[in-house]
Amino acid sequence: MITILVAAMLGGAGAETELRNTFADCLKAAVQQAKTQKIAPDGYVAFARTACANSEAPFKAALINADVQHGMSHKDSVSDADSQLDDYFSEWLDHYKADVQRNANDAAAADGTPPKVTPPPTPAAQPK
Repeated sequence: MITILVAAMLGGAGAETELRNTFADCLKAAVQQAKTQKIAPDGYVAFARTACANSEAPFKAALINADVQHGMSHKDSVSDADSQLDDYFSEWLDHYKADVQRNANDAAAADGTPPKVTPPPTPAAQPK
């Protein structure tokens, strides 16, 4: 009985998984494209949203559809899908920022300039 329920719940997951993978692959490619085009980190999300619009829309529709099928209202499912997509963009922005910083450190090392390092915080004075 449990196997049937799990199989029924996962029945539509194949298409959603494929759409998720396509969207994630697009975001990964957008990181490489943004590095090539030297997009500033604060412009990455707008760049990625434009570059991945064709894979974002069907993935968002699949997320909304899955939520509605599981009893969520359409309004809440749209909000949930938007939140999930924002998380994807935020995660890949972090990847992009790390790549940009790593490239800047590599370039500085090639120039003989030491990389920028954030100093450790100084401890607060102990009360007497």
